[in-house]
Amino acid sequence: MRRGGISRREFLARLSGNGLLAVGGTLLGASAAYGIYKDHTEANLKSLKRGSLLTSAAPVQAGAQQPPADAATQAEATAAAAASNGETTEQPGGASAAASAAATSAAAPPAAVEPDKLKPLKLTIDTIGLVNAPVVGTGTKLDKGVLIWDVADHAVGYLLGTGLPGQPGNLVLSGHISAPLSGQGNIFHDLPALANRLGARASVQAADGVWYYYKITGTDVVLPADSWVLNPTQGPTITLLTCYPDGVYDHRFVAQGSYIGHS
Repeated sequence: MRRGGISRREFLARLSGNGLLAVGGTLLGASAAYGIYKDHTEANLKSLKRGSLLTSAAPVQAGAQQPPADAATQAEATAAAAASNGETTEQPGGASAAASAAATSAAAPPAAVEPDKLKPLKLTIDTIGLVNAPVVGTGTKLDKGVLIWDVADHAVGYLLGTGLPGQPGNLVLSGHISAPLSGQGNIFHDLPALANRLGARASVQAADGVWYYYKITGTDVVLPADSWVLNPTQGPTITLLTCYPDGVYDHRFVAQGSYIGHS
């Protein structure tokens, strides 16, 4: 049978060919668009380097002593936490009840306690809209023969074996910026915004119910192999990690902060 002067076989061959051309054109267009997006986002990587990171390529020696905590800074953090709960009733002389309590209770980091009681359970970073995000322990896994840290499903991952809230050492928390293939959420989607918000507070609640506060001091973008950002530190430190850029995932955005108090 002929259609418009051509055979059925010829008609089907043309239809198939046109379909393949359309698919090929779409793939080429998508590839070109992705290339443009990748080049644009990676051109801005250096702009996310702000302040100072607290880890370096040289690990801290084991047994190093923690420097004494600054009472005034811790008092500020504890007072701010109390203020957010409405505990700012003024006392004579202009000092608030929260600030007065902070001056005495936050003079030093909490004494060492059992690790189970310091297991991190929640993370709040108000400036990026992250409130009471669940924190779960994560370990390592093999990916194409390479040992890597796992990433939590719809939660913040606590890298087991790293520091504990409020204690000397580097508390490392990671999360997805997006996960279109695995469907594991995007809990750290807005983490890179911290590059423009140095001084923001990250709050971690431990299993003992205490909230531990950190002030973000620096951000940067590093390669996946730059494991030095996980190195231990003398004082209590927090490190927040996510893949970057979104949709490309070939770098890591890192934000670090120093301990400022607890309540």
